[in-house]
Amino acid sequence: MHDEHIALQVKEEQDMMLGIAWVIPVESDYIMLFPEVVFVDYFEQVNRDSRALFTASGKDANGKKYMILRAYLPNQKAWVFRWVFLLFLLNYFMTRSLQR
Repeated sequence: MHDEHIALQVKEEQDMMLGIAWVIPVESDYIMLFPEVVFVDYFEQVNRDSRALFTASGKDANGKKYMILRAYLPNQKAWVFRWVFLLFLLNYFMTRSLQR
């Protein structure tokens, strides 16, 4: 049994979702227009399952903040952040926009 199963009180025979990330299409257009600044934040125990919320946001030319993505994460281990930054952000958004 994994630590996450024990911490979330999930039985060994049950399936468990480790993490989920989502982007709202309208918001994802902003990263293509204003890719220069990206803020990331991590909040502990934000829902009834005590999951952490990871957010990425940016600012447009007028200083207005926009959301890029939100993700519920199981823990703060390196593989979780690798999933968010390398797999999700790089695959979802165009590499050229993130390299700016």
